[in-house]
Amino acid sequence: MIGSKNTPLYKECANILRKQILEGKWEEGDCLPSEKEFSAEFGVSRITIRQCMKLLEEEGLIIRQAGRGTFIPEKPIEQGLAGFHNFAKNTSKEGHKAGFVIENIQISLPSKHTAKALNVNENEQVYKIERIKLRDDRPLMHERIYLPRKLIPGLGLDELSQEWLSDLLAKNNIHITRVKYSIEPFLIDDYEAKKLLVHSGLLGLLIDRVSWAGDEVVMFTRSIVRTDLVKYTIETSKN
Repeated sequence: MIGSKNTPLYKECANILRKQILEGKWEEGDCLPSEKEFSAEFGVSRITIRQCMKLLEEEGLIIRQAGRGTFIPEKPIEQGLAGFHNFAKNTSKEGHKAGFVIENIQISLPSKHTAKALNVNENEQVYKIERIKLRDDRPLMHERIYLPRKLIPGLGLDELSQEWLSDLLAKNNIHITRVKYSIEPFLIDDYEAKKLLVHSGLLGLLIDRVSWAGDEVVMFTRSIVRTDLVKYTIETSKN
């Protein structure tokens, strides 16, 4: 019975819901009842339920999406970092639909950091592309992609919206042969939370990726990734 122990009410509620989640009362992707419904069920305030949900979210048992509700997390897509991976193929292999939305493309001069990553001069024009990668129409990661304009001079929004950027590069005889990753934890801020439809303050990943075609750097990508929907693996072997 709620309130019968020397335990904060929100922790008692969390203990009950945690047990139900782990026992499989809801399946992956299911939407949980609302705060109002849980409040009535447990006979506690909505503030208590909100604290309870925050705790369960921190444990990775639920995910709250702004404007949509609270869900049981789906099994993360596994992406390998050793070698190359194809997001669309990997997502399809897991039984899900891959997609993307190009939010913006602009031509600008690179920042000092971007110019260094691309190995270009700061007065050399680059494309800046903002893209949201999707799994089953849900935001997975928010990307900022930079590439020298000289590689594909006439690149536009319509063209980018029709097919994956890797395919466009291949059509222009640009084939990625090497990549370098830099990964660090990132607390999702308000701006990224709106892009990814999650609450700010959640732990995500900030991934910088530099891509080469032969000896030439052709692309620099900075991604903010939802850790509830993606996990990265590295496999090595001893020669």
